[in-house]
Amino acid sequence: MKEIVNTHCNYRFMLYTAVAEPNPEVETQSPPFDRNETHYYFKDGQAAWYSVCTMKHESVRENSVRSWIERADHFMLMAEAYDMVLRVPKSMRGKTFKNVAMYYVEQNELYNQLHGFDESHLYCRVFYLGDQLYKKFILVAKKDDWSWRIEENIPSRSEEIEPPDFVPAGQTFGKFYPVE
Repeated sequence: MKEIVNTHCNYRFMLYTAVAEPNPEVETQSPPFDRNETHYYFKDGQAAWYSVCTMKHESVRENSVRSWIERADHFMLMAEAYDMVLRVPKSMRGKTFKNVAMYYVEQNELYNQLHGFDESHLYCRVFYLGDQLYKKFILVAKKDDWSWRIEENIPSRSEEIEPPDFVPAGQTFGKFYPVE
């Protein structure tokens, strides 16, 4: 595990370097806002990957980050913009996507207090990318005018969510904090 600190996008977390390199592939998103970037952490030849999307804008204060998942992803799926739903590195794009299920896991006020978040929510998407089954654990969080969407994508053998699935996500999300 290696601590990643990104002051530009105001986050820090622990990255499992066996599956991902500490230097991300960066994409600037649209609209530009004060910050609107996606950072992909991956390693060639590995099936797992991470992504951290950051948005800094005054509108974050007034809106729930749940809409980032529940509305935005819904519209992207309808438009068949699967790369935007999956947030995959460029080298993994273009594979066949099949959605299996999306689960809302929880919001935990103690977690918000410990990490200094105004709001956070945890989701799990189960999907196939090509022939590989994945579980994508998604943490959306906000503090003041900053919001983040942190994703950990892990290969899976079962479409059901099982307790061991939460271990890698828990290690990442348990160590995710704003820098400021």
